[in-house]
Amino acid sequence: MYNIPQNLIDILNKPIGKLVNEKKLLQILKNEKKIISIGDTVTYTLLKNGFEPIVCIVDYKTHRGSCEDEIV
Repeated sequence: MYNIPQNLIDILNKPIGKLVNEKKLLQILKNEKKIISIGDTVTYTLLKNGFEPIVCIVDYKTHRGSCEDEIV
């Protein structure tokens, strides 16, 4: 397990790129071979729908609060 330096956490805490709903996300990624997942909810959504990201970045928090037991 790796810890991200605080200065990068502050940068990565803000959304980067276009926000899409779950249906659109799955459509966008359906033909992708190498997926990197950032965020507990996104990672959970991908795994639940059969995607296997090559890297998952999680901190066991969603919307800056604790994750639901189902996700953890």
